Amino acid sequence: MISAPNHQQLLNGSKLLLFLLVALVFTSCDPTKKIKSTSNPTTNSEIIKSRTKKNQSTGKIEIVTEVTGKMDTINWKRDNSIPPITSNPEDYTKKEEVAEPTAPVNDGKLGESVQLGKYKIAVLLPFNAQKYNNTSSIPKSAQSVLDFYGGMKMAVDQLQYENVNISISVLDTQKSEDVTKSLLNRSELINADVIIGPTKKKTVSAVRKFALQNKKTMISPVYPSGTLATNNPFFVQVSPSLVSHCQAITQHVRKTYDAGQIVLIAKEGTETKRFKYFQSANKNIQGATEGGRFKEYPIQSDLADFDEINFDELILPAETTVFIIPSWSDEKFINNFLRMVSIAKGQNEVVVYGMPQWIDFNNVDFDYYRRLNVHVSSSTFIDKYSVGAKDFRRDFFNKYGSIPLDDAFKGYDILLYTGRMLKKHGNKFQQYLDKEEEQYNHTKFSFETVTKTKRAPEDYSINKFENKYVNILKFEDYQFKLAK
Repeated sequence: MISAPNHQQLLNGSKLLLFLLVALVFTSCDPTKKIKSTSNPTTNSEIIKSRTKKNQSTGKIEIVTEVTGKMDTINWKRDNSIPPITSNPEDYTKKEEVAEPTAPVNDGKLGESVQLGKYKIAVLLPFNAQKYNNTSSIPKSAQSVLDFYGGMKMAVDQLQYENVNISISVLDTQKSEDVTKSLLNRSELINADVIIGPTKKKTVSAVRKFALQNKKTMISPVYPSGTLATNNPFFVQVSPSLVSHCQAITQHVRKTYDAGQIVLIAKEGTETKRFKYFQSANKNIQGATEGGRFKEYPIQSDLADFDEINFDELILPAETTVFIIPSWSDEKFINNFLRMVSIAKGQNEVVVYGMPQWIDFNNVDFDYYRRLNVHVSSSTFIDKYSVGAKDFRRDFFNKYGSIPLDDAFKGYDILLYTGRMLKKHGNKFQQYLDKEEEQYNHTKFSFETVTKTKRAPEDYSINKFENKYVNILKFEDYQFKLAK
């Protein structure tokens, strides 16, 4: 836990937030332990203890900082540097994973789920605290992590109220694969019943191997792996993969439109490889084979103004034309395409489906979103008018003096769901995930067992457990709302 002074007025880019970042190299705390807070800033340094330790991976001597105390007022800021889908495109060049929730989940590797009197949870997050001091500015990525951690602290309070007995150890991965590997030798990880985190691809890869070897349930809270987890029944993925987003978009489109009305658009190369996920999802929809495949229109990557595209061949004169654009890395490309479609469509109806990163674009004219009925997929949607969101926002503000943003909701929901599953089903609760579909503030937890079948149906292995729930949002009244 973290000790910080109270302030009557929150500071923008406050030194208080910076202190929390520096202090949070790693913390072991028991939420049941009462620690007296302090309002004297000079006492902050007294609770920080440093020592040297040899990193077994690098052979270098490193300074380790340990802090105990109580986290209090924090100036939280929104960060959009971690998009809903962050997997590299090459993650999806391999064979698509198949979700088979009806298959038996205990393949001999999971073992029996045991109810414990107290559960130990290790949290691995990239605070990167060693890089900052009292004069450093706070990067957006650090603000995002602190926001997430603040939500987790709120969940600890709620779990205490529900008589869920857990202890939390928080460790800083420093965004480093070597540091993360060295942390795996610590008692906090060795003795953990559940691991939450980390968030980056290389660090996730290192920890998921450790989790498999030591039969520890690992919750991946952010990284939406496509094929990272293989034959690992201890890997639980909260954020839906790219394939799941493509499937959700296809299902939403086909509820209203025929296959002949749908056109897949992307730049030639890596982006057009994503077409197969939509075609596959379309094929699996009842009756989709009768309607045929979606049209595919790859665009040359060096085509800047789209003057060579004959939009008369793409836009249907008497029906709604639906464009699906699985692109997010080039805002200029997307803006230019939307501009050309907006001009070419005339009085014809057009609907465009894009990816979650479109929500945070800065260089796209949002008037195109309005004119073209833009929809996007998203792993996160918070209804700010819901009772749950209102209660959390009020409680968070009362505790920290600041309004919670998306990362706080995520941290809260993930730890709260994990704690409740531990209490109900024990330390190998993942084998019950597909039976526990629950709506939380930022998403619905709707897990499926992702398996890989070899020859016979009974000859399979569990790759992971993935939350497959994806929201479809529509741009309306100059904001994204939950689509019907």
